[in-house]
Formats: sequence, C-alpha cells, structure tokens
Amino acid sequence: MKKISKRFKPSLLKASHPTSYFKVLNVAKRTNPLNDRQMADVNKAMHLTQNALSQFSLPIFKDMNSGRPDLIGTGFVIDFHGCFYFVTAAHVMDHHEYEQPLFYFTNQINRQHIQGSFRTSSQDVANRNNDQVDLIVVKLPAGKGCPDESIQKSAISLDLITRDTSKIGDCRLILSGYPLTKYKPDENKKLLNTVCYTWMGKSISDETYRRFKFEKNQNLLIQFERKNTMGLDGLKGMMFPEPRGVSGSPVWHTIGYRNEERILVIEGFLLAGVLIEHIREGKFFLATSIDTVMEMVIDLHLSQDEVDD
Repeated sequence: MKKISKRFKPSLLKASHPTSYFKVLNVAKRTNPLNDRQMADVNKAMHLTQNALSQFSLPIFKDMNSGRPDLIGTGFVIDFHGCFYFVTAAHVMDHHEYEQPLFYFTNQINRQHIQGSFRTSSQDVANRNNDQVDLIVVKLPAGKGCPDESIQKSAISLDLITRDTSKIGDCRLILSGYPLTKYKPDENKKLLNTVCYTWMGKSISDETYRRFKFEKNQNLLIQFERKNTMGLDGLKGMMFPEPRGVSGSPVWHTIGYRNEERILVIEGFLLAGVLIEHIREGKFFLATSIDTVMEMVIDLHLSQDEVDD
C-alpha cells in the first residue's frame, strides 16, 4: 500500500456540518398548510435530526494509484456486546482488492481496514444486480474499529436498533450518507473533505411493495424525488445531490405520533435498514431490513471456528 496517502486526514470542518433536506409539503392539496411556527418547528427538528443521525454514518475510502484516497460509499459500525461489526452494501465492498483494502477513519489519523470474517448476501459479483439484499457484514478485529468522538462519529448500540421491520407503519424513514459528487479533497492541505447529507422520506404503501415485488420482511422503500426538495430555511429551493455514494447508509425510522394538527411529532429514531439502491422508476430508495443484518451479526458472533484477522 502506498504510504504517501497516509498524509491525508478527514476534515472536521466538513464532517461536523452535515446538510439535510426534506420533502416539500404539497400545499395545494393540504387543507391545513404549515404556518410560520409550524415551519420553524419542522426546521428545528430537521437540524436536530441531521446532527443526531449523521454521527453514525461513515465514509468509505479506497487508496488510488495517485496516492489520494477516493470516496466510494457509506457504511456504519454496530457495537454488539463489545465486538464491532462493519455494515454496508455488498456492491460497495465489490471495490475491494487485496492490495488496496477499503477503509474508514476511526479518528483524525487512524485508518481501520474493513477486513475480517464476514457474511454476505451473495459472493457472485457478476450477478450483483440481481441481489435484492445486497448486504455485507464484517467482523472487525477485537478491540478495533469503533469510531472516535474526536471526529463526531459513534458506533450504533443495540438499544438503537429496531426489531421486525415488517411491522413498521406510518412514519418517516431517514438516511444519512456521503454523495460522491460532494467529495472534494484538498490536495494542498491533504484533507479529505466529505459532506454528510440527510434525507427524510415517507414510508411507501403496501401496494408499491407488491407492484415492484419487494417483501416488507426483507426490504424497506423510502420515498425519494430529487426535484421536490427544499432547504432547511423553508424558502430556497434545493436539490438533494445525485445519490451515488450513499449506498450502505444506515436507514432510520421515526418513533412518534400525529398531534391534533395531524403533524407528525418525532420522539426518537431506531435503525431499520441499510440503503442499497435508488429505484428511479418508482421514485424511492431501496433498503435491506436491519433484521437481516442482525442475523448475520449474530451468526458471526457465535462462530467459534473463525479466527479474527
């Protein structure tokens, strides 16, 4: 591996100021459009949401021949009884080569290579497009791999993970990831400037699951349409970046209720899945259920015949 690339380090400036977007409400069809107070509450909630959830998303890098790491996707770490497991979309790890292992940063200088015992939905890289689970879980070496607070990153603990995603009903589904188009490394300062973007979309109807032949016990569908977005200030029209690079992002579902004004009150979030694809035809993101992830985590955890790298 080229040592020259180790001069690069993550940028706190960019990582600590993630950008968030949410769907525009169709005021023409709404009988009770948001007033200024309600819009302010929504904006405040979105700021809190982006800051709370972006800490769990990790940009994945790969060393290039130029010596500069390239951003290739997003992932996250689960803390399972003191052992750390890295999770992302399997097609992201298809970029892996023995001479150039993929990695993420656990602090300002330390790289954690994504290597170890693993479970995956399929090792048939040639037919990855037919893999509707598209998942890989890697058991990291003992005592290693936990992101550090110095870069505002954390592993996801078990109390933040939902169970049985097939029972998720009316809610918002949220992802935080790293679009490739927003990756702008600073060659002079040797900084890897990455920006985490957050998207909040509605859960999709059962009819759409049936039409596109997805099962709720295996997948989650998140409403997404780039042209119908707006900024946090509620005024300036914005667009979510081209979503290449957000594959592997953690997907969260909201916990809450609708108040007397029929506005969704969000009281918390639980990890529900892993983003694997943008389905343009259906105007939604496709994610794999966290239930499948945890099956792989438990299988790896209980395997005594595999030696950690």
